[in-house]
Amino acid sequence: MTAITGGIDSTCFGKLESGDVTLYTMTNEQGMRVEVSTLGAALVGIHVKDKEGNFANVVLNMPDANDYMVDSAYLGRTVGPVANRIANGQFSVNNAIYLLEKNDGDNCLHSGSSGLHNKIWHASTKQSAEGHSLCLTAGHGHLEGGFPGNKEFEVTYFLSHDNTLTISFHASSDRTTPVSLTNHAYFNLAGGGKVLDHELLMRSQAITPVDAALIPTKEFMPVNNTPFDFEPAKLIGEELVSDHKQIELGSGYDHNFVLDSGGGPFAILSHAASGRRMTVSTDMPGVQLYTGNFVQGTRTAQGDCPFEQYAGVCLEAQNFPDTPNWPDRPDFWITPDKPYSAFIRYEFDVATS
Repeated sequence: MTAITGGIDSTCFGKLESGDVTLYTMTNEQGMRVEVSTLGAALVGIHVKDKEGNFANVVLNMPDANDYMVDSAYLGRTVGPVANRIANGQFSVNNAIYLLEKNDGDNCLHSGSSGLHNKIWHASTKQSAEGHSLCLTAGHGHLEGGFPGNKEFEVTYFLSHDNTLTISFHASSDRTTPVSLTNHAYFNLAGGGKVLDHELLMRSQAITPVDAALIPTKEFMPVNNTPFDFEPAKLIGEELVSDHKQIELGSGYDHNFVLDSGGGPFAILSHAASGRRMTVSTDMPGVQLYTGNFVQGTRTAQGDCPFEQYAGVCLEAQNFPDTPNWPDRPDFWITPDKPYSAFIRYEFDVATS
């Protein structure tokens, strides 16, 4: 057998008006590959083995940067400065009101068109005995998209040789401003088809229920005896269609689960047929479970629709939706003296039973 030494390679991923886009590929000693684009610091590929030793990409992606520029599903993107929805496209800081782009009805979703997902990030690489890392940086100016503060963002992808991918997020600002970053990857451990046959374990006792506009009501709803209870684990499709009011409002799962994992594992996603399993950890207070209810509407630059409904499932660790409008949550704000730091970790293996 030929030994895999691994390494980091790069190639052109497209040319846009805003600049050239590069695709970086990190390969570890077991052959696991992670592909990241400088457009949106996006996770384009995670190639891992199944129980037969066959590799497949387990995240939804598209062919090149031009397709990502018209992507409406935020595939694999680094989302911010504030992920998820902000009610009525506004918030206030120190009695000053900041108005944002309304790109989701009356709300701002994923910080609007000038969010981090549309920026071309600067990249640098590093290799060590433990694995390979790709560090991406981008700036976001004062009042860009309506958000106060000159902000600097850093996202580092670290692929270890034990098939663990860690995404670390850092941000600083010269003014008080809300920050909530996440990665918007859609996972499909089968490498194709729908994720309804994936089993999910979620360690969470409550969700933040939403109104008709999918804005949290600022309450906690216990998951016990509801479709939102994933402990013990169950198939994603088992209660995806339900007469529960919250399932109806989200057209499936599109909800924030409250976490208290202390940085440890909070979810295990597995696929019996392939044997692939993914354990997810974070130090963030919530995770948005989204079952790709509308991903079939995603189009390429040529107008093609490459995905079917429920083609992927998102586990977007983040601060709570509508972060700037949550009362008494100072941890959701950063200041010149209090920067932002968070991580998401994905561990891949093959189930033995």
